[in-house]
Amino acid sequence: MDYVGCKPGLFDEPAGLDRLGDEVLVPAVAVRDGDGVFLDDVTPADLARDLGVPVRVVEPSARALLRALLG
Repeated sequence: MDYVGCKPGLFDEPAGLDRLGDEVLVPAVAVRDGDGVFLDDVTPADLARDLGVPVRVVEPSARALLRALLG
């Protein structure tokens, strides 16, 4: 079984990627302050590349989530 963030790639055989939609929203608390990477040194750009959809970091609030979802 593969887990997000495991090397060599984030996903070797991704399941359900056809249901991701147009973009993945990640709460800002999931990335480190300053350098904007996840704890395992994977960047949102790395994740976007492996998922095949854009990844956007949003503030962890209902207002920010709604703004991101509604455009």
